[in-house]
Amino acid sequence: MFKETFNRLKAQQFRKPSGLLGLDAANFMRNNNRGYIARVCDILDIQDDDILLEIGCGAGYAVKSIAGSNSLCRVDAIDFSALMLKRARKNVSRYIDSGRVRIFDGEFGAFGLFDTVYSKIFAINVIYFWDDLSPIFSKIFKLLKPGGHFVIFMSSPERLRARPFTADMVFNKYSITEVRAALLKVGFLTVMHETVEKEGFDTYYVEAQK
Repeated sequence: MFKETFNRLKAQQFRKPSGLLGLDAANFMRNNNRGYIARVCDILDIQDDDILLEIGCGAGYAVKSIAGSNSLCRVDAIDFSALMLKRARKNVSRYIDSGRVRIFDGEFGAFGLFDTVYSKIFAINVIYFWDDLSPIFSKIFKLLKPGGHFVIFMSSPERLRARPFTADMVFNKYSITEVRAALLKVGFLTVMHETVEKEGFDTYYVEAQK
């Protein structure tokens, strides 16, 4: 019983880190997501005139990587963890000060203050916390310019179930088939995915074009 309670508390910290357990989750995500961030940035193929949005930016490492590798593109990001927002603003402070990066405080599905359209939107290890894909994907579709791209990194349900802290119901476990179908249903014209084996389980990089 104690083990199940602890794993559930730990799972909740990956959704919205806070307190001491949140610090532990934040440090885990920093190390765990490094390779995923690099591959997603490759897929995004960032250009000078891009305006990007990251959903669930965490401590801002992807934003920092993008802004540091391209001196002209603009990046917005959103998260709803006070702990992660504080870290993100510190990590990308120079880009915030120059006006190239904005960090929004809020839950993406409920946030209504976006004032631009984006050429590219991405989310890394965030899809598990969306209880209903349709309204989220519809909102992303509307925020994209015609021809814009949406990129996701996600683990398979099998991989999530194999880990004690992601086996909990806090993590929605979507199959790649469900995700592809949901993207096409809201209007994306093409959906492609790349499968990469990790620890004996499938992970996916998904790219949808408006």
